[in-house]
Amino acid sequence: VSALRLHLFAAIKSVPPANTLSTGTLVALLIIKINLLANVILIINNNSYTYL
Repeated sequence: VSALRLHLFAAIKSVPPANTLSTGTLVALLIIKINLLANVILIINNNSYTYL
C-alpha cells in the first residue's frame, strides 16, 4: 500500500501544472500509471505462484 501511495505521489508531482493540462488529461495519465503498476503487481504475483 505504501508503494502505491509513493507511486501516486510521484505521478502527481511529475505532471505539469494544472493550467497546462486539462483535468481529463490529468486523470487519464493517473489511470494509465495506476493500470501499469497494477499489471506489474499482477505479474509479480503470478510469477511467485508459479515458483511455489
